[in-house]
Amino acid sequence: MALTTGAARRRSLPGTTVAGALCGAMEPLTRALAPEPAPLRFNVVAPGVVRTDLWREMGEKHRGGLFESVAGSLPVGRIGEPEDITDA
Repeated sequence: MALTTGAARRRSLPGTTVAGALCGAMEPLTRALAPEPAPLRFNVVAPGVVRTDLWREMGEKHRGGLFESVAGSLPVGRIGEPEDITDA
């Protein structure tokens, strides 16, 4: 089973307190679950910025600017797509 976490675990934005707390709990939760239900495996993934509905509340102009800015700072030159995560 794969769980996901994100940057909100380190620095949440206004209105994302619950998301930040959940992201912060994923790694310790995964460490606690890992030895429990053998032979099931648990992993946690922190994929970074991925083009998903998570960003739907952000206006298209701001979202496009964010995606472009983040993409320019990454070695691959683009933000993640959902398929990148599911394929992994």
